[in-house]
Amino acid sequence: MGYGRWAMGYGLWAMGNGLWAMGNGLWAMGIGKQLISAPSLSPIAYRL
Repeated sequence: MGYGRWAMGYGLWAMGNGLWAMGNGLWAMGIGKQLISAPSLSPIAYRL
């Protein structure tokens, strides 16, 4: 019984990690787009 609960928790954790990584990728892509399209309008991106 404890093992099943652990496996379920691990599955949820792995799914959360996948979503987090996907979000990070999308965020990085958005910053890249900003850098390419409007470098003069985003001085914050230069500091990152």
